[in-house]
Amino acid sequence: MMTSSEGTADYSVAIPAYGRPELLRETVRAALAQQFPSDMKWEVLVNDDCSEPRLSDALREFEGQIRLCRNETNAGWPDNWNRTLRLARGRWVHMLHSDDIVDRQFAPVMWRIVQQCPDAVLIHSLTRSVAVGRPPLARLYSLVRGHRPPSDDPDVGVGVYRSGIEAARHALRSVRATTAVVRRDAALSVGGMRQDLRNPSDEEYFVRLALKGDVAFCPRFLVTYRYNNNQDSQPSWINPGFIGVYRRVQEESLRLLGSDASEKDLEVINARIANAAGAAARAQAIAGNLKAARESIRIAIQTFGPIAEDPEFKKARMLVSNPAVRFLYRHLFV
Repeated sequence: MMTSSEGTADYSVAIPAYGRPELLRETVRAALAQQFPSDMKWEVLVNDDCSEPRLSDALREFEGQIRLCRNETNAGWPDNWNRTLRLARGRWVHMLHSDDIVDRQFAPVMWRIVQQCPDAVLIHSLTRSVAVGRPPLARLYSLVRGHRPPSDDPDVGVGVYRSGIEAARHALRSVRATTAVVRRDAALSVGGMRQDLRNPSDEEYFVRLALKGDVAFCPRFLVTYRYNNNQDSQPSWINPGFIGVYRRVQEESLRLLGSDASEKDLEVINARIANAAGAAARAQAIAGNLKAARESIRIAIQTFGPIAEDPEFKKARMLVSNPAVRFLYRHLFV
């Protein structure tokens, strides 16, 4: 490992953090447990965005194993992401959400791809999803329905998308933040994430970054995305203006493709907006804002008609229209 007093690193696990100390401890523990290759200089960095109480107390067990920084003022998302990127010392940076879990094989797989793809500016994999802190009935329901995390196949190949429209189109359709490893100089050269696009800004940022070099994709499930009641996206979904912001992010992403944008690209964007509107409708209905939830349902169907047949969207419509379903879901499943 490279300590904070040493020079530059090959690879940084950089964790922008605010609160959630229990989840953060598990995230840091998993990050340190990666089987880092012997020829890699690495660091694990946590940047505390002015949490109160300070995260230094919660992370005391990792003293000497991680770098812990703290912003002088609260930056919020996505500016804390950008600040953490600037603090990282690695040539390659894995920006890991403070409530997610990285697999032990993530770093060695990424390091192998770095060697294989010298022109890459972005590497990513796939995520599993789990819900944290769900009531017993919700866990039983998932068990009965046979919900299982997807299995990881170590023998799958790596796809490489060449710089330009090929890489940008892949980023538009497939890249999400918590599995992304970026080449730090390239990420800084495009200015990081845009503050004006707020929480969903990562989706536009990755398209912009993909125009700077190749994108490599390893279709393995190497990060676990943990849904929880304290995740940053929850307040965004409940906000009635969320879909307008999210639509703008997607339209900005599509604009980056320029004249190469296709009808299929537009369809992908519309489907994504509709899915986000459905998720917002569920959150708004559970929070009791039925007016906003009905508007989100309307936007989803207007944007992408086939969304009406999606099971999760049907659940959102039931939550909006049926008080009994809403009561049961709020008290037994959330």
